[in-house]
Amino acid sequence: GGLFDFSKAFAVNGFLQYGMLVRLDSPFQLGLEMLAELKAAIERKGMFPTHAPRMIILGAIADVLKTIAYLTDKDETRFESHGESLVQMALPLIEHILDHHFRWEPPAFWEEVDPDGRPGTDGEGNILVDPGHATECAGFLAELVPFLPPAWDSGRWNREKVLQAALQIHLFADEIGFAESGVMSRYVDLQTGRMLPDTQAADACGRPTAPWFAVREHSAAALRLYTLTRDPRLLSAYRKAQNATYLLYPNKRVGGMLVQTLDPVSLKALDIAPATGNLDPMHDGRARIREMENLELLRSGSAPLYRR
Repeated sequence: GGLFDFSKAFAVNGFLQYGMLVRLDSPFQLGLEMLAELKAAIERKGMFPTHAPRMIILGAIADVLKTIAYLTDKDETRFESHGESLVQMALPLIEHILDHHFRWEPPAFWEEVDPDGRPGTDGEGNILVDPGHATECAGFLAELVPFLPPAWDSGRWNREKVLQAALQIHLFADEIGFAESGVMSRYVDLQTGRMLPDTQAADACGRPTAPWFAVREHSAAALRLYTLTRDPRLLSAYRKAQNATYLLYPNKRVGGMLVQTLDPVSLKALDIAPATGNLDPMHDGRARIREMENLELLRSGSAPLYRR
């Protein structure tokens, strides 16, 4: 029916990466078809109130471009020709997010827009910010930056502006997202910074929450942005996120694994779904890989080269 299928959005990268891993065109082509279908669903529906669908697609594109670049450097060029079309698919998604969910001064990034394109509010007039989503989006933009052209036809954005926007989004999330306890709140009000109830997690029952994925994405985004900018504020952000990850989320009742959701005030594990051990292969696994990539780049003293 033309609706955006989040199941496909989370699966698409698996088909693309698997096709490249085993050097088979068929799963890769299936992934491309799914990606095109998801993008078309966004365009048919018009302006999504949240940036999440576009952000998810950008994350998939970034991972695929990095893999294509890696294979090409190893003289495996089977998938190289798809890089340009993937970049072109990413550009309008980047522009839409930055045009509708971001402001430069003072820097801010919000979850939803209303039908007129203004920051969306909840029933009580709060402008919803999800710091975890904000920093995740900043990280995806930073991953894409090396593949972007210096400028493109719209004239509104270019590679350097996207990098600076990603930096500002990340620093905004770092400033507004952390509770006094050291974890990142699921939702806060843009105007006051006040924690808001979690309306997405099942059985949250009007409580604020602190999901573990936020500090993992914050760690990865901070290192990626530091590798690209060497802004010292990112080291502080990385330290905060790492401390939260490994000092506050491990729980002996699940064998020392990270619990997925804490109360942002008491730091007790919440009895809501998800509140299980850290078995999510996406956020944590991807964050660890990205951290290792950038730590290696920093250790070797080489910044990632622009691919174009």
